[in-house]
Amino acid sequence: MPRLIFQNFVPGSVDQVWEQVTACSATGRIDRKALREKYGTLIAQDGDTYTFKETLVGEDAPITWRCSFERPNHRAMTAEGKNWADRYDYFQPMEGGTWWSIVWVPKAGGLRAYSLWLGFQIRSKRRIFRETVQPVLDHFMDGNHQEGTGREQPDD
Repeated sequence: MPRLIFQNFVPGSVDQVWEQVTACSATGRIDRKALREKYGTLIAQDGDTYTFKETLVGEDAPITWRCSFERPNHRAMTAEGKNWADRYDYFQPMEGGTWWSIVWVPKAGGLRAYSLWLGFQIRSKRRIFRETVQPVLDHFMDGNHQEGTGREQPDD
C-alpha cells in the first residue's frame, strides 16, 4: 500500500518541535484548551491515548481521531472510517535540530489506494505542505524561538 510522506529538518530541539506540532508538552503536561484547538472535542482519554471528534469544513459528518502520544518521539493519529488516512509523526534528534517525518497511510486498498497516492503527488502535495509543514518551519525560522527553553521569546 502506498504511503504519503513528508520529511523535513526543523531547526529546533525534539522537545520544541514536538510541542509545536502536537500541542502537547514533551514532559507530559496537558493543556486541554490547546488540545481542543488542535484536534477538536475530547470525547475520551485512556492514559496517553486521547479520542477527539473534529468537524471539518466541507464534511458532512465529524471525524473521530484516536491520538496516541509517545513523548517526544512519536504521535499516531488513527481515523475512524474508510475515507481518511491514519497519520504518524516521528521526531528524531539531529545535530542542530530535529528530523520530522510525517507518514499518512490510506485506509483504502488496491487501485483506490494508488489513485489517492497519485492524486496526492499531483494535486495535493504542495497544499498539504503549505498547511501542515510550513507553519512549523516558519515558527522556528522566524527567529522568535529561543533555543533550549521551549518557550517563545517576548517581543521587545
